[in-house]
Amino acid sequence: MDDNLLENLENYKAQLSQVEAALLIDSSDEDLLRLQKDLEEVIALTNDLIQINEAEGIPEKEAPSKAIWKVGDRVQVYRKIDGMLHTATIDMISEDGVSCTVKFDNSGLVDLVKVSLLSRIEKEDKKATIGTKPVNKLTREELEKRKEIKKKKLMKKKQRMKDFEEARETGKQKWQTFFKKGNLKGKNKVRGLNKKSIFASAVDGKGKIGIGTCGTSGKGMTSFTPASQYMYKK
Repeated sequence: MDDNLLENLENYKAQLSQVEAALLIDSSDEDLLRLQKDLEEVIALTNDLIQINEAEGIPEKEAPSKAIWKVGDRVQVYRKIDGMLHTATIDMISEDGVSCTVKFDNSGLVDLVKVSLLSRIEKEDKKATIGTKPVNKLTREELEKRKEIKKKKLMKKKQRMKDFEEARETGKQKWQTFFKKGNLKGKNKVRGLNKKSIFASAVDGKGKIGIGTCGTSGKGMTSFTPASQYMYKK
């Protein structure tokens, strides 16, 4: 099992949770909706690669399941993703009899699984096995080909997600740079962003602050005369 795939899968699920939380605030954000769809597809592709790696990681000498399976057999498949049994039909069986592809009833999707994860469906009419068509062999080359196709799809989706993140980061940096400069050159100068603070002291450090000085900022403070000099003067 590739530990990186498992780690990536958890990261993708965490990212999807964040995107879904953001969509609760703005459900019409096209970028977020597109990112949500890409993440869902990346998660599905990563799950597929994990299962393919599980099938390929089985030693060649490992004995196949005791049960003898044929294409078209109705089975129940245990999936580690959700820990549940799913009803399916065998689509193809590998030459070594260790893995096969099945088509799930509920979704119609075809997936690669280990034969050891199959179990027969109880209480379902068994069809006669006489005259069944020959088993379609799923070779190692075909397994590898499917794996490469899924890898390419996964890489393409991951690149789209990376481009989205880079574009968002670039836009944020541009705005921060613009805001720090506070103005533009020439006629496009932005008013109000680069003015001297109205709370700044006068250049000589002696004046009052700019608010409420009535144009007297920069001058010395008015001298204070005690009131007692006038109140009792006769």
